Amino acid sequence: MISDPWSDRPAWESDGLLFDGQNMSYSATQNMNNIQYDIVIVGSGPGGAVAAERLAQAGLAVAIVEAGPLMTASDFTGSESIYQHLYQDGMFRATADSGIHILQGACVGGSATVNWTSCFRLPQTTAQFWAEKYHINDLSSQLEPYYVELEKYLNVKPWLNAPNNNNEILQKGTQQLGWSSGVIQRNVKECWDLGYCGLGCPTNAKQSPLVTFIPQALKHGAHLYFNTQVKRLIYDKGQVSGVYCEIASFGKKSELPLKARHVVLAGGAINTPAILMRSQLDKLNPNIGRRTFLHPGAVCLAQFDFPINGSSGAPQSIYSDEFLWPDISAARCGFKMEAVPLQAGFASGLLGRHGNHQFEDMQLLSHTHAMISLLRDGFETESQGGIVQVNGSRSIKLYYPVSALASNTFKFAIRSMAQCQFAAGAQRVRPSHLQANQWFASIQELDAFLNNASYDPARLSLGSAHVMGGCPMSGYNYNDSQAGVVDLNGIFNQIKGLSVADASVFPTSLGVNPQLTIMAMSAMLSDNLAKNF
Repeated sequence: MISDPWSDRPAWESDGLLFDGQNMSYSATQNMNNIQYDIVIVGSGPGGAVAAERLAQAGLAVAIVEAGPLMTASDFTGSESIYQHLYQDGMFRATADSGIHILQGACVGGSATVNWTSCFRLPQTTAQFWAEKYHINDLSSQLEPYYVELEKYLNVKPWLNAPNNNNEILQKGTQQLGWSSGVIQRNVKECWDLGYCGLGCPTNAKQSPLVTFIPQALKHGAHLYFNTQVKRLIYDKGQVSGVYCEIASFGKKSELPLKARHVVLAGGAINTPAILMRSQLDKLNPNIGRRTFLHPGAVCLAQFDFPINGSSGAPQSIYSDEFLWPDISAARCGFKMEAVPLQAGFASGLLGRHGNHQFEDMQLLSHTHAMISLLRDGFETESQGGIVQVNGSRSIKLYYPVSALASNTFKFAIRSMAQCQFAAGAQRVRPSHLQANQWFASIQELDAFLNNASYDPARLSLGSAHVMGGCPMSGYNYNDSQAGVVDLNGIFNQIKGLSVADASVFPTSLGVNPQLTIMAMSAMLSDNLAKNF
């Protein structure tokens, strides 16, 4: 097994625990009220972790505050029961109408601890759109040195092993149809090819923040608070001076203020806008929480007469961008096609149905394939994303309407995925749709269903693991009607001592899996912050 930077972690864990990286010791967060940090970073995912490492290395006194638990390789046993500890809302986070299931990390390392290791750079087409629409100029060239550095640091390379059967079906189908496909780059080192990446890596092969950025930040003196939730900002007279945290200990909740000269929000593109709203800052900028994007994904399942074993091997190693950048006359959004791993519990949710029908489907799980189409939202006039709202101190809701344009895209995407699966030898297919009570043996049978199906998200069983926007970056002056929430350095426009360094700053979705670009963006913004601190 690869060396574990957390091998000395105590077997016990308490809420609000503080890890002092400099002294390599743990202690309860008592009598911490008088600590003054240079920087408090809210969130330890791909944005917050990168910021923590770079700012700590710059000699600043840094605190990382994570609402979720610290779980490491020894905790990652492959049991799906761990979902409740690693994901937001115990893996039950969803849009307000429950139509889109949202997978976001809720642990030290954030979503990068539990993702499927796919790494893509910002597409040039997306960067060009941002330059034209939001005056974010020359971003690709600015991010280039950070991509190069991060790809080396995280061992990001195309997956050289043969794809598992789940991904080979995607590759074979696209080849048979003459569609484009490619090999995915993955941030792994000495990977055991187990396939359980979504449950945390038990061998530390996944080069997530849990084994890279966060341990390095701690070695440079950063403090890590976990199981500690930031409720709101402390500010007065236009200057942020810290955060109020909530800690639950021995059944009682207490408030812990952490003082700082600057706060970096990196809680993710739902939690970050929510913190700003709980702090009443949406009164200064009504764009907070708006234009939140999801890459909402429709799923198509297929059964084969040979084993697929979709739970084994690298979860994602092949992709197709055949339909990612459609012609403007296509009357639909673009979408990316990828494979989906099928651990039993996760698969049962995708298969849907119940009783004998699900029992029969699960009996054939080893012969079942799953493909997902990730809708590239935010580029068309009809695609405005969702709106984050908070109710009191706790409830966070994301309202995400599905437009007619999106519905048309999902219909086309499901048909395209089925075409690919049939081309690869599928016997029958079925979209993950609540009205799909049978398997379809041909495209014609599927078309008859799709032409009469509802595309209400509650029926369509959509999912998302990529949440972006809500605090969009813009090159416009903050008084301009086109302005975002932060400037080109990630600095909040209407108050001092506050910035954002996560996927919230993206003004649209990316069109590709976002983790590598979140990291590169955070690195650039953090370096600029350190220079001007």
